[in-house]
Amino acid sequence: MFDANKTLTTVRGALLEPEPTWEKYLQDNHSQIDTAVLITLPLLAVCLIVAAVTGPVSLAVFSILMAVAGIALWTVVLNFFAAQFGGKSDTNRAFAAVSLAMVPGLVGNVLGVLPWIGWLVAIGLGIYSLVLLYRIVPLAFSLPEESRVKHYVASFLSVVVAMMILSSILGSTFIGSSMGSSALVQLENSNDDAPFSGMFSGIQQNADYANQAQADRYSSPDDGKLSDTQVENFISVQVKTKALRDEQMEKMQALSDQAKEADSQSEDVNVGAFFKAMSGATSIGVSEMKVVKTGGLNWAEHQWVRQQLDIARIQKDINEAVEHNYALYLNYEDELRDYF
Repeated sequence: MFDANKTLTTVRGALLEPEPTWEKYLQDNHSQIDTAVLITLPLLAVCLIVAAVTGPVSLAVFSILMAVAGIALWTVVLNFFAAQFGGKSDTNRAFAAVSLAMVPGLVGNVLGVLPWIGWLVAIGLGIYSLVLLYRIVPLAFSLPEESRVKHYVASFLSVVVAMMILSSILGSTFIGSSMGSSALVQLENSNDDAPFSGMFSGIQQNADYANQAQADRYSSPDDGKLSDTQVENFISVQVKTKALRDEQMEKMQALSDQAKEADSQSEDVNVGAFFKAMSGATSIGVSEMKVVKTGGLNWAEHQWVRQQLDIARIQKDINEAVEHNYALYLNYEDELRDYF
């Protein structure tokens, strides 16, 4: 059954705290129907409504069909290659992984109607979804680390080829020669190649931070008790993460202001510069990982501290460890309350 509050919570988590959201969702072993009702269909419905209201119905139908096809293809292809590269095939987990990773991309489709930079936001979030998909695959399929890149490359190439063929067929059927958009025209007319390189190098850097974080391991203490240093480090990471995210949002606002000014003066926008800055927008979802890794901390330990604080906040005194951790939580409650 559809639960709007749960959908909003899951979507928000998939955007801002992907790792904890993925782990919890995959642990619950949702069926494909559950995932479709909770995540996929609501977002697709919003995309369809926004596209139909703001543009030709044929284009709206085409966009949704391509989105549905993309999710279906990624699910089938990732699941198929998982078994080929030493992982565990599971259609339910495959569909859940794709749906969770594609949340930013679908949100980007909705935000794409925004004036001036909407299409840039859509492209940036679409690329970010591909980064998330690369990160979630090992978790979904128990894929060996040495097979991870090969699995993703094989899957990516298969989906790209299939989508190109499908796009050609559906495009000619639904919207014919009107397929070209102003965004694509601007891309073709842009002669500044360096910013594009900057964008993709930034995305690669974000993926590297994610890989470093996922490689971290941590053996928790036998007594399950947190230390003051661990809590203080956790708070420091949260403060710096918020500052980093705020900085990226300010950059996006600056881009919007530049585009607005250029539009008011009938000037061309430097599309290449916009793409270079979009690497910052795609880093929002990995900002916490970047703070942890650049600070020389352990991501697995950081996640453990978060979990213990959350348990202590809820349970308070069910055992000695929780009672100790809850006392620590209370000592730092003013700093922690915004993060739980």
